[in-house]
Amino acid sequence: MKKQPLIRKETTHEFEQAHVVEQTELVNRGVNVPKSTNRLSERDRLIQSQLYKAVKAAKHLSFKTNLNYDDLYGEACFALVQAYERWDPSRANFSTCVNNTLYFYLYNYLRNKSWLVKIPRKLGDAYLKINKERKINPDATLEQISERHDVPLDILLQAEIAHMAPYSLDVVLTNEDEDSGCSYLDRVNEQILQKF
Repeated sequence: MKKQPLIRKETTHEFEQAHVVEQTELVNRGVNVPKSTNRLSERDRLIQSQLYKAVKAAKHLSFKTNLNYDDLYGEACFALVQAYERWDPSRANFSTCVNNTLYFYLYNYLRNKSWLVKIPRKLGDAYLKINKERKINPDATLEQISERHDVPLDILLQAEIAHMAPYSLDVVLTNEDEDSGCSYLDRVNEQILQKF
C-alpha cells in the first residue's frame, strides 16, 4: 500500500511571513493595498492555523470515497469558517471546535452527494412530515402540508418523488391505452423529437 506524504502543520508565524511577502510584492507592483489588509486578523490566523486539518480530512475522504479532492477541500475550508463562527472560547479551544465541525460538514456533504444510494437528509425529513400529516389526515394535499409545516412545496414534491419506487426505462407500458406496447424510453424519445 502506498504511503501518503506527511502533512506538515504550518505555524501562524509562517503564514504571516507569507502574507507579508505577498503584500510587499503587491506594493512593489504599484497596487494600492489598504492598511486593513496589511496584517492578518485574529480570525484569519486561527483559521489558517487549522488549515492542515482541512487538507488532511479532504485527502482522507477523497481516497476513501473517490470524490473530487478540490470539492472536499472547499467544503472543509467552509467548515473552518463555520467553526470559527460557532466557537465559544469559554467552552473549548478552537482546535476542538474545528474537529467536530469539520467532520460534521464533510459527512453532511458526503450524505448529500451520494443520494442515489441514500436520500439527502432534507428530503428524508420532508417525507417524514408528509407521512406524519397523512396519518392524521389522509386527504391532506401537499399544499396544505406545506402551509402547516412551513416547508416549501418543491421540497415536498422532491421528497415524494425521491421515495417512489424506481422505474426502468425499458419496461413496456401496459396500463395506458395510447402508449401500450412502448417503453418509457420510447415516450421520452418521441417528446424530444416533437420539440424539433
